[in-house]
Amino acid sequence: MLDEAALQSWGWRVAFGIGALLGLVGLWLRVSVAETDAFARVAQTPGPRRNPFVVMVREHPRAALRVVGITVAGTLIYYIWVSFMPAYAHLRTGIPLRDALLANTIALVVFLVALPFGGILSDRVGRRPTMLAFAGGFVVFAWPAFALLGNSFAGLLAIEIVGLLLIVGYSANCAVVMAEQFPAEVRSTGVGLPYALAVALFGGTAPYVTTAMTTSGLGDLVWLYVAAAALVGVVVYATMPETKGRPLP
Repeated sequence: MLDEAALQSWGWRVAFGIGALLGLVGLWLRVSVAETDAFARVAQTPGPRRNPFVVMVREHPRAALRVVGITVAGTLIYYIWVSFMPAYAHLRTGIPLRDALLANTIALVVFLVALPFGGILSDRVGRRPTMLAFAGGFVVFAWPAFALLGNSFAGLLAIEIVGLLLIVGYSANCAVVMAEQFPAEVRSTGVGLPYALAVALFGGTAPYVTTAMTTSGLGDLVWLYVAAAALVGVVVYATMPETKGRPLP
């Protein structure tokens, strides 16, 4: 919405200001929300507390690795669809960057509206089917999404919306799926540490990988990168235990 001079001089700071305000909202939510009954019971249990990291490593190593596996496809594909796709479409097809970012923004609004319904669907049909719909959908959709990308606002918008609706199957569920892998005693560490590592290793490196592929003349193969991550997701989601709202004891 800003011209180049305004964007360079002050406009780029606006997003950081909005982010800071949203951080305060997140802090308010965190301090005001009630703890779960499971956590309250653990907090009231008498006796010495065990180190959660040691408990995770000794008693729940498979669950910790499963959190890494759950995260791989979601963090990598989300980055590519939200951050990489507009710039890629602009450079690849010549569509104006302003139009590419507008298509991305509209698709994100659709994504935000769809998220609660993805959660409701997950509660009804189970975590595994909705997560598999996300990963399996991208195994099928990755190639046509990049192959059909053209200098068309409507076409890019459709590709962005379809991709982000598939990502709803992951984003609406990932936090609860990870939480359901661990008992309350170790849940924060069991989710937080493997998730952060997976995001750093796979989501954090995605900009470098996609940039390297594009500058090396391999931009046409980015879809393989997406499909490979989705295949990892299919394997992990198909083999994870289905808890459907029943956390491990």
